[in-house]
Amino acid sequence: MQPRPQPSAGLLNTIQALGAGFNGQVGISVRDIDEGWVAAWEGDIPRPQQSVSKLWVAIGVMDAVDRQRLSLTDPVTVTRADLTVFHQPIRTLVGKTGYKTTIADLLHGAMARSDNTASDVLLWRIGGPAIINRLLGDKGIGGVRFGPGERQLQARTAGLEWRPEWAGVSIGVQKGPPIGVQKGPPLSSSVTGMMGALFALVAA
Repeated sequence: MQPRPQPSAGLLNTIQALGAGFNGQVGISVRDIDEGWVAAWEGDIPRPQQSVSKLWVAIGVMDAVDRQRLSLTDPVTVTRADLTVFHQPIRTLVGKTGYKTTIADLLHGAMARSDNTASDVLLWRIGGPAIINRLLGDKGIGGVRFGPGERQLQARTAGLEWRPEWAGVSIGVQKGPPIGVQKGPPLSSSVTGMMGALFALVAA
């Protein structure tokens, strides 16, 4: 029986040095998609995933398309009430009567421009965080905590609690613990090792 391939000692030492030398909290995971080995530094500790969470929304959208629950050409009207905070290029297009677009365009905005509002509109269009968490469980993707949507997530990043009147406006960042060091687990998190496994599946 052939021994299972393993990462080189040099790579392991490099990853350990990077992790130990980082002035903060970090998780590192390297996976060889051909040989299957993994080299990690604290790869099983949940970390705030920030805009990586948009990937889960995109998977949820495509799953809904596969199940014929929606179509990429379905029309969507984004209103000012749908706006979130921080990075949302779509904001300039939303007038008093809203902005008419499609599922496909929103998906492109979320994935190619990391548009918070585009991702949030898609999230609630497919049923919200519970749908995403159920989908991840069904596909055997563990180590991921998804939710509660861009508004609460982005407000918490600034150390604030979401208020509806903030939709579409710039909010100041109050002094307080940065995301990832706040009390309790991050609202939206994943372990580094599982992200490496997922990207290996996507690459395949």
